[in-house]
Amino acid sequence: FWPELARAFAELRRVLRPGGVLTIGFSGSAKLRGFDAITRHGFRFHENAELVAAAGGAGFAGVRLIELHGRVTEGDFVLRAARRAG
Repeated sequence: FWPELARAFAELRRVLRPGGVLTIGFSGSAKLRGFDAITRHGFRFHENAELVAAAGGAGFAGVRLIELHGRVTEGDFVLRAARRAG
């Protein structure tokens, strides 16, 4: 994941049009820790609360975290947030 969450979400907000909705799908840190061969080389883990807080701190409204429960998607999440119009 991104090394600087605040900076990443600020940039996402900057490029999203007013009234637009940000949607990010990702695997949670607990699930990702099981993929050591992929994540051991400088991969950064962020807890869900950190992502929600960073989105809110960047000025996104209505930040929601949706947990997925499919056979393949267990441990995955979708973060949705809106950029206020105007």
